[in-house]
Amino acid sequence: VRSTPGRKVLLLGDIGSGKSTLLCDFVERSLLEGPTSLAFIVPATTLFVSPAVTLKALLDQVSAYFSEQIAPAAGALDVQTILGQGTELTLAIDGLDEMSVSSASLLLSKLATATEHWPNLQIVATSRPIELQGIDYQAWNVLSTLNVNATERRELLQNELATLGSTGNISEEADELESQIACSETISALFSSPLTIRLFTPVLRKSGVTATVTLGEILLDVLNERMSGWNQRDLKSQQFSALEAALPSPGARLRLLGGALASTPEEADVRRDTFIARLEASSPLAANPAKGVVAKEAFESFVLAGVLSNTNVVSFPLQAFREMCVAHWLVQKLEEGSEQEMMSGRWRDVSFAAAVQIGRASCRERG
Repeated sequence: VRSTPGRKVLLLGDIGSGKSTLLCDFVERSLLEGPTSLAFIVPATTLFVSPAVTLKALLDQVSAYFSEQIAPAAGALDVQTILGQGTELTLAIDGLDEMSVSSASLLLSKLATATEHWPNLQIVATSRPIELQGIDYQAWNVLSTLNVNATERRELLQNELATLGSTGNISEEADELESQIACSETISALFSSPLTIRLFTPVLRKSGVTATVTLGEILLDVLNERMSGWNQRDLKSQQFSALEAALPSPGARLRLLGGALASTPEEADVRRDTFIARLEASSPLAANPAKGVVAKEAFESFVLAGVLSNTNVVSFPLQAFREMCVAHWLVQKLEEGSEQEMMSGRWRDVSFAAAVQIGRASCRERG
């Protein structure tokens, strides 16, 4: 970072690609450089920014976060003072994608000027690239995380299989699964990050990878597995009793989520409370006396299952999860005799809706 122009770097990568892990490693290595070096991570959402906020006020917020959250037993830290004393300071701002677009844009703009005033300051910020669309970050040096390679994927697969448990040879099972994945361009592209490998391994372990398997089929299996298996895995079945009573099936919960998403512009920054209110107002819950409790439990269960990301702004670990949830809602509307939503839907939503229909037909045939 110090060797880059301006000593400021923007690290971009999708959810689960390892941005925060890389950031933690960088901060740890920076702290080991010497007694006159200081480095720490500040979650972007703890910073308040507005057009009127000055750089000094922003750094005061950083100082307050360190003193109150990182080292509350130590004396108060003043960032500007230690910079003036020549201390090498590394500020790591994690999670710009959890802020609104306007806030992220203002924060990047303010921080970009900071290194011009203090040559001993370096800044690293992280975000998902899709959340920065429309933001000018040309003043920053941009790095991107890399997809896992075959060797790394094989190791991650073995780790996941070990976590899931096996009575056979886990190493051989990982070799076989990696071989199947490598033979499918669609699945290989999907298994590109530690997070997607973690989410999809349980399903692929059961079903395997065939030459004719489609992305829609895999997503359908994964979402059904995540929505039906979270309580057994985490032993929290009583935590969502109202949700279990109102919407006992995975499909019903996915339709609830899809309906709320269908009324939410994809590019909008929707906060957690706002989205829970949309769940509460949706048709599956509108007449339920306990709709407020059910909506909150539903949101928490979606996060616990890994279908929604645990952030202040509603987001998904995979964009395809969003599209498949909307697809469940589209199929429901079609079955209710409303074709308008299907006709006006985006092509990926509609294509996934076809996968939902095929999956239901397959279940009926087996039944």
